[in-house]
Amino acid sequence: MYKIKFTNAYKNSYKRMIKRDIDVSLLDEVVDSLRQGIALDPKHKNHMLKERFSGYFECHIKPDCLLVYLREDDILTLTLIDTSSHADLFNM
Repeated sequence: MYKIKFTNAYKNSYKRMIKRDIDVSLLDEVVDSLRQGIALDPKHKNHMLKERFSGYFECHIKPDCLLVYLREDDILTLTLIDTSSHADLFNM
């Protein structure tokens, strides 16, 4: 089981989702699965990122709602980086 370390960006994104009345229950389920080390359902398209995001993972909560996270196995910490759309996360 992983400990969870939340970044400020993640906390702000989460608050923004609640403020916009977006249901965060699916995000919470995905985070709990990651915390427990359970493989995500293929519908979440969990994958490793490349280039400047090398080492990070991204999964789809909804079609344009993404979760970017870093898994540090050596200290069993799951760092939740951010959750947002493709455009917001990758400055498209």
